[in-house]
Amino acid sequence: LKLQFLYFIGHSASKMLRGTLLLAALHCASSLGTSDLTRATMSKPRATSGLLAKTKPEVFTSINDYMVKGGHRVANCEQFTHEQLTDVTSKILMYRDSSLASIYEKKSDKRGRIVYSQDRHEKGSAAYNMTRDGLCAQALMAWAHHIPTEARGNLKATGVVLPLMPASGPIDTHDETYNAQASCTACHSVSELKSTNSTY
Repeated sequence: LKLQFLYFIGHSASKMLRGTLLLAALHCASSLGTSDLTRATMSKPRATSGLLAKTKPEVFTSINDYMVKGGHRVANCEQFTHEQLTDVTSKILMYRDSSLASIYEKKSDKRGRIVYSQDRHEKGSAAYNMTRDGLCAQALMAWAHHIPTEARGNLKATGVVLPLMPASGPIDTHDETYNAQASCTACHSVSELKSTNSTY
């Protein structure tokens, strides 16, 4: 587990760090397939994947459509608490593959970062909801980019329920933690496609 790719922000940082290290130590690697390596080495989804969109809200919608149509166990982001989302991400990272992490490290790829965050704001407040939304995005990023396709089946068999992206779409904010967690809007944006020929 490469700690430089894991960022823990908030009052329970040390507890989450210890928990994630323990879970990672229990991880049993699955075989990486061609699609896993392609997805890790390329910067953007293929145009035919259904995971590219013109606007940030449409990016969230396209990801949710992909998860629902794919038959994955999902629930609306708004149904989760901070603690539940942290737990889901920790369960996902039990199946992470170090080879994928190494690819991201060499490229200084944002997908290599897992940004946990918790706050003490009142549940239901705007600040609480922003933290929750960022954690939903981060959980899906971990699922999509840190575990092999083969391992997804093993994870699904455990009964874990993945969060969808927030129905309200991305938040326009200067909050660095949230923006790091929701950075998928850049790589999944059609408007950014011309900057690179690398698509998966």
